[in-house]
Parts: sequence; structure tokens; C-alpha cells
Amino acid sequence: MAKRGESMEKTEYEILSPVNCVIALVTDLHEFDPEPVLEILREVKPDVIAVAGDTLERHHRGENLDKGDRSLASRLICAGIQVAEALGALLHLESQAVHTQNAYRFFREAGKIAPVVLSRGNHELYLADEDRTVMAEAGVSLLDNESTAIGGILFGGLTSRQVTGALDTAFLEAFSASPKYKVLLCHHPEYYPHLSQYPIDLILSGHCHGGQIRVFGRGIFAPGQGLLPKYHHGVYDGHLVVSTGCANTAPIPRWGNEPEVVIVSLSKKD
Repeated sequence: MAKRGESMEKTEYEILSPVNCVIALVTDLHEFDPEPVLEILREVKPDVIAVAGDTLERHHRGENLDKGDRSLASRLICAGIQVAEALGALLHLESQAVHTQNAYRFFREAGKIAPVVLSRGNHELYLADEDRTVMAEAGVSLLDNESTAIGGILFGGLTSRQVTGALDTAFLEAFSASPKYKVLLCHHPEYYPHLSQYPIDLILSGHCHGGQIRVFGRGIFAPGQGLLPKYHHGVYDGHLVVSTGCANTAPIPRWGNEPEVVIVSLSKKD
């Protein structure tokens, strides 16, 4: 049984593509100690580090939310996350401290290893000014329904609709119209049926923590998908990669389901 910070797997996939690139997928760090993740990144030395959401915890009471984040939906999401965290603390499931400085250290150290691109997940309902400053100083490209080109690949970040209220279809249309090889960071794998309508080459996701409990390699539950989720871990249709994530914020501990850093090697066809 893996609790927070006890272990970190390195999972590797190879995907045929018209470009060669090694991408490290990091998701769901949730402000925990980044050192196990950084150790793998330093070993692999990827070409790009793709951070697909929930690196920061930005949903607590008393923090200054932007006016656009004061919707009823956002407040309910915050309340649900806080209840889960309180249950986790009550059951003594946390094995290490959560702190924003852990996320900041990850940004700074990861930026020394490779270019870092980042999209926002459902735990990042807003970003503080300091968050943006640290990212900028560390060289992290924040892709908030935006894109950037690195080494002939166009990386895009689709922000969680729990942040924006709806998927940014204008961004998706503009992004998918590019002739470049396109890699989309999208925290939520449950968006895949909709995203598959667009000519996007590769989608990198997390969010569901591998189904939390895995039996014979099968995830049991995922938010947004319910029981026995379809997209919980691995590669789907050669286009969607789902990571189990790097930490655990749920009150239920992981079982049969180690945290992981995913290494995606894009390789040209022979």
C-alpha cells in the first residue's frame, strides 16, 4: 500500500510519431515533497517536462480568489476538496507535509533540467501573483488555454473546466489547426471523448490517481468517471496517456497503485 512519498515509479511508453522527443509527464504533485520526482527527472534528462495539473493547492478559505472564480460551482468544489483533506488528516493518512514551497522548489529544480510546460487542474482554481512570479523566474511556461512551440512540437494546455466553467473550444480549434505535431496537456482524462473529435496527436492527463485502488490492474473509481473508469492509467488509442500521478490527496489510501512519473518517448517511424 503506497502512502504519500513512500515510493515513486518510473513508467515508460514509446509512441510512434513524426518527431523524436522524450517527454516526462508529471501530474498531481499537490504540493508534496518533489524530490522523488526530481530524482527521476535528473536521471532521465527528458527533452521536455509536461506538468498536467494539480501541482498547487489553490482552493482554501481565506485565500484571495479572483472575481471570476467566485462561482457557486467553484465554491462547492473547494468545499468538497476541504472535506476530503479533513478526512485524510483525521484518519492520519498523510505521511508528509503539504506546502507551497514544495511546488516552488519543483518549478525551480525542474526548470534546470529541461523546458517545463504546465497546465491548470481542478485544484488550481486560481493562481496567486507569487505563483506566477516563481513560474516565470523558473522558466516554466504556463499554458492557460494557450500553446507554445518547443523543438518542432506545439504544446498546448487546456485549463480544467472546473476553473473556467466550460472548455475553451476556441483555443482547441486554433490549437488543433496547427500543422505541427500537437501535444495537449489536459488534466482530465474524462474529456477524451470530446477531445478525440479534434486532430490532436497526443493528450497527456492525470487527475484520477490511477483509480485510487487497483485490482488486477483495474482502477476502481475516478472523479468524473465514477466506478470502473474507462480511462484510469496507461495509453489509450495511441493518443491519450494517463498517469496515476505523483501524490495522494484522497482520504482513501492508494492500494496496488504506486505514484509515478511517466516517460513518453516519441519516436519516428522506420
